[in-house]
Amino acid sequence: MEEERKYHIARRIFFWLFLTAFIILAPIVVFYSLGYKFNIDLKRFQKTGAISVKTFPKDASVYLDGDKFCESTPCTLRDLLPKIYTVDLEKNGFYSYKISVDVKPSFVSDIDVNLVPKMRNVKKLKIGLNIRKFFIVPHLFSKEIVAFADKGVY
Repeated sequence: MEEERKYHIARRIFFWLFLTAFIILAPIVVFYSLGYKFNIDLKRFQKTGAISVKTFPKDASVYLDGDKFCESTPCTLRDLLPKIYTVDLEKNGFYSYKISVDVKPSFVSDIDVNLVPKMRNVKKLKIGLNIRKFFIVPHLFSKEIVAFADKGVY
C-alpha cells in the first residue's frame, strides 16, 4: 500500500515536471521554427533574415563582421538578426571585396560578385565605379581588363 502511494506521488511529480517543461519550451521551439531569434540588445524575439552569397569564381571565403562564416561560395548566411552587416569576400589571386548589407526580417539579401584577379601594372581609373561585368583581354605582352560599369566602359 505504501509503495503504491509513492508510485502515485512520483507519477504526479513527473507529470507536473514534464507539463511545466512543455509549457516553457513549446513556444521557444515554435518561435525558432518560424525564424525568430532572441535579440539580447532589444530583449525580445525578432524575425531573422539571411544573406545569399555567390561569387565568380567560386570558392571564395566569406567573412561576416570580421569573423569567418563560410569556407567557400556559394553559401547562405541564415538566422541573422536585422541590422547592417559587413561582408568580406576573399580568394587567393583576387582582390578582396567588401560590402555592407542591410538584413531585413523575413528577407534574403543577395550578393552576386565577380571577383577581380590581381594583375601586375594595374592602373586605377576611378573611385566609386559600380562594375557590372568584366573581361580579361590578352595582348601580345600583357593582359588588360575591360570593365562594363554603370557609368560606361573602362
